[in-house]
Amino acid sequence: MNTPADMNSQQLQTESARVLVVDDNVDLLTLISIRLKPLKLDLRTATSAEEALSILSMWPANLVITDLQLPGMSGMELFSRLQQQDPLLPVIILTAHGTIPDAVEATQSGVASYLTKPFDSATLITQIELALQSSGFVPVESSEMEIMLRDESWRSKVVSKSQVMEGLLRQIEKLADSGALVAFEGEPGTGKEELARALH
Repeated sequence: MNTPADMNSQQLQTESARVLVVDDNVDLLTLISIRLKPLKLDLRTATSAEEALSILSMWPANLVITDLQLPGMSGMELFSRLQQQDPLLPVIILTAHGTIPDAVEATQSGVASYLTKPFDSATLITQIELALQSSGFVPVESSEMEIMLRDESWRSKVVSKSQVMEGLLRQIEKLADSGALVAFEGEPGTGKEELARALH
């Protein structure tokens, strides 16, 4: 059982994280949403991989949790698409028919975690924390979030309509604080100068 201290720790590690949960079972989506409420996530849900991709094209997530068996595109196919778009985006796979070989294959492919249904809330919460930590997610206090939302001038010259570009801009924002030397390479006209100015 989670103690109040544990819950405070979880909130500090997960608060404001954008998490998308994908499952064709609406009742399960509701249950997961209720169980994750204490984490104060920015949580959204989808009932298919196609709907998830549509949401993510306009709302870059910090973490995706998806069922393996979905109507149309499967959870692993969704993972493959997301990995192509943003290799840093962690994905947790849920399944009611998992085997050890399936879990090994999924994790070797880069899946952050592979959970077999039914799973308990504590296990899911732990895996969410680990996935967010490994991705470099940093919780933002509400006041700091307001400041960040107001001050987007550093990226005003960069046109961003894809999750790939949003992921790249997140990396640039982290690099700006590191003091590391960064070189941009690419074909002429691909926006290297704008990205360099944004980093500066």
